[in-house]
Amino acid sequence: VEFLGSDWKEKLHEVISPEQLFEHWGGTRSAPTPFGHIRMGGKVPKELRYNPDNNPEEPMPKQLTAVSVSARNFQKVLVKVDRAGSCLKWFFRVSSGDIIFSIDHSSGKVIRPVFRLSTEFVPEWGEVTCELPGEYTLTFDNSHGKLWSKEIKYRVQVIAPNMN
Repeated sequence: VEFLGSDWKEKLHEVISPEQLFEHWGGTRSAPTPFGHIRMGGKVPKELRYNPDNNPEEPMPKQLTAVSVSARNFQKVLVKVDRAGSCLKWFFRVSSGDIIFSIDHSSGKVIRPVFRLSTEFVPEWGEVTCELPGEYTLTFDNSHGKLWSKEIKYRVQVIAPNMN
């Protein structure tokens, strides 16, 4: 590893021809932008940021249940579904970091496989149609955490099917 100073462009030219480098890196290769086709990131425009006012699934704060999941642990939320065809809906956000989330039926059937999710910028929400009545388990798993607990605010709803 070599830490470069203000002469980094010259050092780069020692190993890469200027014709191969875009302008930003001291080269002569032309492109529509100084960075070429390399995405440099930057500030996310406000219109692309998550806005809870634009999400019909965003619950009011008083509708959320708070739970703390300590490091190397998990928390299960049990939900009873009385009728097949019901809609199981969830919404949650983690105060910081990520959480492993899954949904299983009491028969052992995996409803939503294990996924590690970060809700730092956008909350997680979704729904499934329950093919079977019975008990569904939503698992918030922080077993990967070494020191820090995770604060989760969530809402779970069961909506019975229309019987028209």
